Amino acid sequence: MLEAVDPRLVFAIAFVTGIIALLWFDRNKIERHSILFIRRTQHGIELLDKIARKAPRFWNGYAWAGVIAAIISLPLMVFQMGWIVNNFISTGSAEGGPSAILPGLTSEQTIGGNLSSGVTFIPVEYWVVSIAIIMIVHEASHGIVARMEDFEINSVGWLVLGIIPGAFVEPKGMELGKEDDQDGDPAGMWDQGNWKQRLKVLSAGSWANYVTALILFISAIGVTSAVVSPKLMYQSQDGFAASEAGMTSGEIQQINNVTVTDFNQVSTVLQDVRPGDTVTVKTSEREQAFSFEAGEREGMEQGYLGLQFSNIGSGWRWFINLINMAAFLNLAIGMFNMLPAKPLDGGHILDTFVERFGKESQRKYVNYFSAFMWIIVLGSLIAALIL
Repeated sequence: MLEAVDPRLVFAIAFVTGIIALLWFDRNKIERHSILFIRRTQHGIELLDKIARKAPRFWNGYAWAGVIAAIISLPLMVFQMGWIVNNFISTGSAEGGPSAILPGLTSEQTIGGNLSSGVTFIPVEYWVVSIAIIMIVHEASHGIVARMEDFEINSVGWLVLGIIPGAFVEPKGMELGKEDDQDGDPAGMWDQGNWKQRLKVLSAGSWANYVTALILFISAIGVTSAVVSPKLMYQSQDGFAASEAGMTSGEIQQINNVTVTDFNQVSTVLQDVRPGDTVTVKTSEREQAFSFEAGEREGMEQGYLGLQFSNIGSGWRWFINLINMAAFLNLAIGMFNMLPAKPLDGGHILDTFVERFGKESQRKYVNYFSAFMWIIVLGSLIAALIL
C-alpha cells in the first residue's frame, strides 16, 4: 500500500501545508493584499550592513562586474526576443520561446539548456529548492550592494503569492502591495544615489544568479567525479517497454545473456536489436531476468528499451540533477530578469541609461518598449499553448 504513494505528492502536500501553517501562526505580523501575503522585518538589514562593511572593496568590484554582465545581457535578451518573433513569422512555430517553469510530479530530469515553450514542469522538490536559492541570492545581492552604496532600505522579508513563496529587499520609497494611487512606488525602482550607483544595485540581483549558477555547475561536476561507480546503473522511463515490463531502477548486469559494464557495451549489444525483438535484461532488481519486446522511438532504427544508463547511483543522481537544475534555473531566470522591460531589473537599467544619456522626455519610450517586450513574451507563451 505504501509503495503506491508518490513521494513527490507527499512532498507537495507537506510544502503547501507548511506554507498555510506559516501564514496562520504568523498572521498577526502579515499584511494581506488579495492573494499576496507580506511579512516585513528589520532584522535582516543589520546582517546586510555587516556583510557590506566587511569587505567594501570586494563588493565594489563585485558590483561593477555585475554591471558589465548586465550590459552584455541586455542586448542578448533583445536578440532573443527578435529571434522568437522572426521564427514565428517565418515558420509559424513558437519553438524557442519563453517557458513558465512550474512544479509537478514529473520524473527526475536535468534540463540541458532547453525548455519546452509555453510550460515546463519540473519535479516539485527541484522547483522549491531552486526558487529558494534564486530568490535568496538575488535579493541578498541587491541588499548588500545597496547598503554598500548607502541606499536606505525600509525592510526585508518574505512573501507568498497564492502558494508561491518569495523574498524581497524593500528600498526606501517602495511599498509592496500598494496601489498606484497610494504612497510608494509599486515598481520599486532603486532610484537613490547617482546613475552609476543605481546601475550597480540594479545589476546585482541577476549577477548573483549568474555567479550562483557557475558555483553550482562546478559543484555538480565535482560531486559527479567523486561518486562515479564502476557499476552501470539504470532508471526506466515511463511509457516505454522496460517500465511496462516492471523495471524501475538498479544495476544492470546482462543484456541478452551478455555481461555489460558500460554504455558502449550496451550500445554494441543493442545495435542489431529491432523494434519487436525480444530482449532479456538481468538486473539487481530480482533474480529472474526481465523479458520484453523492444519498442520504437522516432528517429531510431534500433529497438528502444526506455532505459537511462549511468555509473552513478539513483540517490546521487537525484542530488546531482537537483544541483544542475538549480544552476540552470539561476542562469535562465537571471537572464530573463535582464530583459529590458519594466518592472524587471533590465527595464530599470535601460531607464537609467536613458535618464543619464538622453532627455527626460525620452524616458516614456522605455515604457513603450517595455510594453512591446511583454507583448512578445506573453504572446509567445499563449502561442506555444494553443499551437
